[in-house]
Amino acid sequence: MKILIQINANNTLLCHEALSMAFALASFEHHIQLYLGDYLCDCLQNEPGGKFAKMLASLALYDMPNLWVNQQNFNKLNTLDLDSQIIENFDKTAFDGIFSL
Repeated sequence: MKILIQINANNTLLCHEALSMAFALASFEHHIQLYLGDYLCDCLQNEPGGKFAKMLASLALYDMPNLWVNQQNFNKLNTLDLDSQIIENFDKTAFDGIFSL
């Protein structure tokens, strides 16, 4: 199943839960695409060696593709060692399911 997880949560607990869900689904061979919102990107920028950065550094272990972010958030993350890609518009029909948290 191909699933998009949009993380637009505005608190640390929900962001952590969304990432944990993504990794759990990916470990059962679902194809997961992450789209990071403003709050999570701000957390990554403020704590480049923090919990979220460490979690996202393991995307390759789960065969997950580059993170999707908008242009503004891409500029925030360009100093981090994370593979991200600018996406402003995408085809929602390409996914079997979309979770927005």
